Formats: sequence, structure tokens, C-alpha cells
Amino acid sequence: MNSILPRFFFLLAVAAFPLSGSTQILAPDFQCVVNDSLFWEPATNTCGPFQAYEVFGSTQVDGPYSLLTTIADPAQTVYFHSTANNQVWYYYLTSLHNCPGESLMTSDTLDNLIPLAGPVEYVTVINGEVEISWTPSPSPETIAYIISRNTAMGTTILDTVYNNGTTYLDVTGAPDLQSEVYFVVALDACGNKSLVPPPHQTILMGFTPPDACNLGLVINWSAYQNWGNGVDRYEIFVGADGALPVLVGTVAGTQTNFVYEGANDGEELCFFVEAVEGTTEFRSRSNQHCTTVSILQPLRRIDLLGASVNADGSVSLEWLWDPSALLTEAFQESARVNDDNIVVSSLPLSAPLVNDNFQQDITANAQNASYFYRISATDECGNMIVSNQSTTPFLSGEALATGNRLRWDAYIHGLATDITYELVKIAGTLETTVFTGSSTDLQYLDPVDPQ
Repeated sequence: MNSILPRFFFLLAVAAFPLSGSTQILAPDFQCVVNDSLFWEPATNTCGPFQAYEVFGSTQVDGPYSLLTTIADPAQTVYFHSTANNQVWYYYLTSLHNCPGESLMTSDTLDNLIPLAGPVEYVTVINGEVEISWTPSPSPETIAYIISRNTAMGTTILDTVYNNGTTYLDVTGAPDLQSEVYFVVALDACGNKSLVPPPHQTILMGFTPPDACNLGLVINWSAYQNWGNGVDRYEIFVGADGALPVLVGTVAGTQTNFVYEGANDGEELCFFVEAVEGTTEFRSRSNQHCTTVSILQPLRRIDLLGASVNADGSVSLEWLWDPSALLTEAFQESARVNDDNIVVSSLPLSAPLVNDNFQQDITANAQNASYFYRISATDECGNMIVSNQSTTPFLSGEALATGNRLRWDAYIHGLATDITYELVKIAGTLETTVFTGSSTDLQYLDPVDPQ
């Protein structure tokens, strides 16, 4: 007889622990090259005793590299390359230690040129201060950036930014009063500085306020300069009475002025301009200006909402206009459709004006013809504004053996975006919608029961 043997299972957990000592021989910290002298700081390697520094060089960044010298003194941290011969050379270092089986690391590869500057990305005004942003230098020996500002007395060094920083906020400039000019140079540990890249400068904006009857607030500004891709456009922002600024206009990158015509009397307007670079979309904001507008409030538009026919043939009108506008006169214009005789009637002006206005034309005979209407008005600066046109619908019909053929004129309204027609049949006190159609449907046959 077969017996079943018991089976036992177990789980073995295996943890990995670092081996004692380092697993790599670190290279010296290669800092910089100045006047064909290489400078470095020793690395800390505890795996074994120091043997030598090795210096490799090549006239091509991709090599081949050859051993230039071996330095047995661990305290030596400088090497002069006497045969550089005024050529561009590329170097790297190693630190030999008696550490069998350990991998040998190499330092950064540096050249004997001064570091390259990182191009400025933008300068922009933020709450009366200037932010400068730049691209990191492609030179690995760069340890810091020197930020300078041009002044009437010459160049002023503002600060030195370390720790791979690429932005700086200048709190000492006066971008509200003048266009501030900045440049950023790269610095290495030997004190070598890059060449000065093209400077960037803040946008200085000014304006000419409107007068009583000239409503245009003229904004002008200095051009942003030295973007690699040029200025794609300028955007103009305006905030009214403490509201957040909104975009009110855009002009081409070659234009440095804009006329804002949306100001209202008594408003406090705050505005600024932003330049936008092509491709990158980097932005530079100008200083901000605020001003209180003092003008004779203009009438900018009149919206005639509709002209409706009443049972007695009169027409009811409704329109909207700015109640703060200063008007000297207003008129109702009307005429039968296809009649050149336009009737102009003076409208009373209340004090103060109201936004929503109503008027009834009792002289109309809109049961027998279609009428068109407009409202016009003149403000104190002589600006005349005419509303959109609204035409009353006119319904006609004829009796046929098969029913009643109903036709109507197309309804015209300058503000309408979509027009539909509803045909309502009245029998005593009962009203029934017998047809609903689009703006192109202008007739309907209402069938009759032959019984």
C-alpha cells in the first residue's frame, strides 16, 4: 500500500546588502581651465591608497584622448599644459588608487575656453520689480551667473546666482520710470567669465488719456529686443475698477501702439502690455499704469429688440441703450416697407435715462402692411448712433377650395441669429399653433374639412 508523505513549504527572503568599501574610484572634481592651467579638487576614495592623477587631453571633443601626464603628488591640484599651443583642447581626469577590482571613474570633460553664456529667456515686470530668466550655460564648468544692469553711470553688477539658479528678481530697478537693461554672464571656479550675450530690456509703457470728446486712450511702449525668434505679437490688457485685467487687443510684433476706445467716464483703468516671443511663447510684461477716466460718456450702441404689431394695428417698440450716456436728442424712424417716405419722430428724453425703453407707434397701420423701424440718438459730443432695423411681420391669406393659403413677409431683425415662425389659429378664445417653421418657410396651407 502506498503511503502519502507529508510535504512542507517555506519562504526564504534574501536581502541584498552593500559591500564594504566603495564600488567605484571617484575622479577628481575638475573645476576649470584658465590660461592652459587645469584646476581640480581631490576626490575622497577610501578603498585603497592613492597612486596618481592622470590627465588626458584631445583637440577633438570626441577624441581620441591621450595621456598628457601622471601626477604622483596627491596634494597637487593644478597642472599647466605647456604644449597647448594656442589650440582648443578638451580634458578629463582620473584618480588612481590601489583598489583591485574597483571601476575607475572619469571627471567631466572641460575645454580651455571661457564658459559659454546661457541666453536670456526674458525680462518681465512683476509688481514694480523685474524678473530675469535665462537658459543654463552649456559649459559644465559654470558654477554661477553674474547679473548686471546698465545704468546712466555704466554697468552695475546686481548679484551672483549660485546653485544652478536661472532666475533673479531685481528689487532695485525702476521699470515704471525707464526701460531697464540686463545681461547675464556665466562664471567658472577660476573666475573666467563668458562673453556678454545680447542684453534684454523691460518694456516701458506710456499713455495719452482721452479728452472730453476724444474717447481713444492711446497706449504706446518701447519695443522688446534681442529675442532669438523675435516678437510675435503684443497683447494689451485692461482692468476696470479693480477687476482683473482682461485681453482687449492684440497687435503685430512690429507695432508699438494701441488705441483703447472702451473707456467709460469715471472708470479707474489699469493696463499693461505683454510681448510674446515667436515659437517659445516666452512673455515679457511692461510696467502697469492706472488712470481715472474723465470724458463725456458716449452713446456706443442702441439695440432695437423688436417691433410687435398690436390688435389695433399700432406697433410696440422696445430698445436698450446706455443710461449713463449724455444725449441731446433721439428719434424714431419708420416707414412702410417699399415706401421711400420715412417718418422721423422725436423721442422724449427722461432724466436720468433708463436702460430699457418702450414706445408705441399709434400712427402705424401694421394690420395692412409691413413697417420697418430704427431708433437713432445723438450724444453731447455730436456722435450719432443708429440702431439695428426691425421689421414687423405681415400676414396675408386667400381662401382656396382645399383650404386657406397663408403667406407672410420674411421677418428682418439686425440682431437676430436664428428666426423661426409659429402660425397660431384662433377660434373663439382657443388659440392653437398649427405650424412651426424655419426662417425660409414663408407660407402654409391650412386645410378645410369638405364636410
